[in-house]
Amino acid sequence: MEYRQVQKIAKDTMAYARQQIRAGMNLLHIRKMCEDKMLQLGADSFWYWDI
Repeated sequence: MEYRQVQKIAKDTMAYARQQIRAGMNLLHIRKMCEDKMLQLGADSFWYWDI
């Protein structure tokens, strides 16, 4: 996957998150929602600092 494709997935996921996040949602729910969206958009793995 090219860098631009990865960046588009991230940008589209952030736009989606801005529309979906509501008061009272916990971090685990938000993370799962964003990971599911990234997979839907074509991501095949995730990388996090110190994990």
